[in-house]
Amino acid sequence: MKKLYLLFFSIFLLSVSCKKEESATPMKDPTIIQDQEEVEKTMVGSWAGVLNGGGNTENIEVIINKMAPGEKVAEGKYFDPTFSCGFDWTYELFSNGKVVFREKTHAPNMCYDELAVIAHLEDNDLDILHISIRGPNGGLGLGKLDRK
Repeated sequence: MKKLYLLFFSIFLLSVSCKKEESATPMKDPTIIQDQEEVEKTMVGSWAGVLNGGGNTENIEVIINKMAPGEKVAEGKYFDPTFSCGFDWTYELFSNGKVVFREKTHAPNMCYDELAVIAHLEDNDLDILHISIRGPNGGLGLGKLDRK
């Protein structure tokens, strides 16, 4: 009798645990937001973070004032304790959820100039701007900027 009771109890526990797993929502990877209007509206604001690349780490701050293709839309700076380099971003293109900015430095004699900045937002956190900096010879850095 005890064995029969334990068998039924074990089957009951097993069925309950299986139902819990079936009803649990699976974890999903964040996805890049594709809606251009939502991306443009959300990107406007102040952002700050760190850019990593080529063995260097630089702080970056940028203020995106508006999102109008073909126009200067943002200004900011790269900095660390030994230097600061200002820049402007012009909005060039929106494609597959990513915005391409053209970066023009304020100091071309000491900073890279005419860089492509590729930025996107992910659906799991709209307060993080993911950026990739590309120069004529390839990638220069990756970073995540937090909304200020």
